[in-house]
Amino acid sequence: MIRSIKTLFHSNHSCENNEDFYKELKQRIQLIEKIQNKIKKQTATLKISLEKWSERAICNLEKFKKFYCGLKKQDISEKSKEILINSRLSPTSNMCINTRKLEEYFYQNFIIEEHISKYYPNNLETKSPQELKVELENRYGLTITGHTGYITSLAILPDNDHFITCSHDKTIRLWSLKNESQEHIFHGHTEKIWNVSLNFTGRLFVSSSADRTVKIWDLEEKCLMFTKIGHTNEVNAAVFTKDNRIISGSDENYVRIWDLYSDNEIGKIDNGSGVLALAVTQDDQRIVLGSKDSIIKIWNLQTLTKDFELSGHNGWVRSIVLSKDNSMIVSGGFDYLVNLYNFQERALKHSVSLSSNVCSVAFSADQQNIIAGVGSGKVQIISVSQFTIDYSFCEHKNRVKTVEMSSDGSFMISGSDDCNFIIWDVETKKRMNVCLYQLEPLKLLGATPDFKYVFIGSGNGIVKFWDLETKKCLEKYEGFEDALEVKFSTNIKYMVFADCNFRFKVCFVTKKMRMLLSFYAKRIKTEN
Repeated sequence: MIRSIKTLFHSNHSCENNEDFYKELKQRIQLIEKIQNKIKKQTATLKISLEKWSERAICNLEKFKKFYCGLKKQDISEKSKEILINSRLSPTSNMCINTRKLEEYFYQNFIIEEHISKYYPNNLETKSPQELKVELENRYGLTITGHTGYITSLAILPDNDHFITCSHDKTIRLWSLKNESQEHIFHGHTEKIWNVSLNFTGRLFVSSSADRTVKIWDLEEKCLMFTKIGHTNEVNAAVFTKDNRIISGSDENYVRIWDLYSDNEIGKIDNGSGVLALAVTQDDQRIVLGSKDSIIKIWNLQTLTKDFELSGHNGWVRSIVLSKDNSMIVSGGFDYLVNLYNFQERALKHSVSLSSNVCSVAFSADQQNIIAGVGSGKVQIISVSQFTIDYSFCEHKNRVKTVEMSSDGSFMISGSDDCNFIIWDVETKKRMNVCLYQLEPLKLLGATPDFKYVFIGSGNGIVKFWDLETKKCLEKYEGFEDALEVKFSTNIKYMVFADCNFRFKVCFVTKKMRMLLSFYAKRIKTEN
């Protein structure tokens, strides 16, 4: 390790004046101090680990000692004595710590610094995990799993396999339950995204954002189709009608109506208050709006006039959902209330107070229950017939912004401000065993000098080797805790990973990677 530190100083930078010269010296001194501190921390960690291992070994040996002492006081058959004599302990040298091997671990002539450049472009090495993730996704086009911001909305596709999520991190992500993977990232919005909603066929979806735009996306082609511009404030909600019109509501108090293939709006409604949620009736004749003035307003889409209003909330109405037959309207508000209205009678029928702000409401597949996501991090199930809380799911660490159940009623998904979504089994009322890595706090472990290939470590125990030109992950290594470092042997036949607990894992280098890294090793050695 010490012998390879010199390669950190390999640089083609020229110093044209004294200021540059002393600046370069300062940077190198700081780098050396950084390495020194790292070695001290690793040594301290190793010392603690050695003490634990030693204590454990001594304890185990003490058990054997007591066992043998006990044998002195017992009557042992001649056959047992013979077996004991023929099965001796290993030589003493093999029972002790091999200090020579341990020393080799520190002084092996690893050449990671000869393969891995420390001069990353745009100071990627100094970026936070979230900043690094955004940079790798936006600049290099890598599909890094998971959102880095609050999850605000989700929609389950008709196949009950795929679903989409959107977030404050300005991305929309497509997931597959069967493949247990993230399949695509949709980029385009420049501010946090508030809502996603599918069209009738499930092929298109619409998104609304704080960047004041409404965007329409194609799920099959995985591309942006259209952007609707016209709102003057954040767009909180947008939905499709069956004839593929788009209805969007904003903080500017207006609801705007768009034709899918036209750039201009084809209608506008002045709601008189900021629109937070909206739903369209099955016949596409009316829209139901949840507003900041605590009033639910029902508008006629043909005449663009208000039909009637519903009261019952004392704060923002954050979420609205209609039953399949349009007979019921359910609303969730920041006054902790979930209200059930009869659409035809235009009256409030039931109301229940929950433990916190109600951020999202949805119907179960059989329309017998209401699912509510609340600010306390709970997902609560409310019986439509009794209008009481039947069950609560309590695994989120922050408020639940969005909930939805699959069309077959087998599972539901909740998304939260803890940047995670959870998939629940409806029958067992437990979290499903679906391994979808959502959060990957990333760390750049190394890059080739031309920055074509990078090693990225993550907090979920995975290290990935990426090709930045093809945007593909070439290799994947698992079983770490916050990987910190990667080193190669001089013959590039194996690599050693170290994690935060100073534990090591040796992996053989594949033939393809060995050829690739051999090229860089030879080139740098020639330059030296």
